Amino acid sequence: MFALSVEELDETTAKAGKTTIDGADITWGASEGIPALAHARRFEGGIWKRFETKPTTTGWDYALMERALDASATVGPISTTLLEGRNGGAPVAADAQKMLDAHRPNGEDGFAAVDTSTVPVYFWQVSGEFAYSTGLIVTADGTELDTGFSSGEIVALQNRGPFLLVTAPAIGAFPRVFDVKTKKTLFASETARGAIFWPKPTVQR
Repeated sequence: MFALSVEELDETTAKAGKTTIDGADITWGASEGIPALAHARRFEGGIWKRFETKPTTTGWDYALMERALDASATVGPISTTLLEGRNGGAPVAADAQKMLDAHRPNGEDGFAAVDTSTVPVYFWQVSGEFAYSTGLIVTADGTELDTGFSSGEIVALQNRGPFLLVTAPAIGAFPRVFDVKTKKTLFASETARGAIFWPKPTVQR
């Protein structure tokens, strides 16, 4: 069992740009954000043992935080990653674009495709510093799904086979699960929070 964490630094250490952890010197290069430490711990013999520490940053859009750790690549996705509202999606095929034009809420931005591994499904995407998915979801035959979110509201999208989960970003609230083949709503809740698809297991070798 692993635990990944991010430690905020005291002002003196942050200004110094360096510290020593377990006898190893750690320094921060020039970067935006607030300097921090990312730790990885393993539960062994009834206690948590730290086995990796890396410099990282917080407080800005490109902060790696715990993703700076080598250990982060060996474990399954965490809920904050699965509930991310940033979603570049995939380009829309030319033959689908004409159908989607009828659903455009404005002349800006555009649609992107979600790979559901079954049939295409599209979402209205708004762009700023990043590309964000919104609650306007359209299936391959032009049906708008009743997501409960508008084209102006950012959502988190997760897909698993023919199933699409739409939630409020970061907190996973107001979840809706759709079968994009039948266009049926399989689950909807106004009170659930933190809704994600069960992460796919990873194998440690």
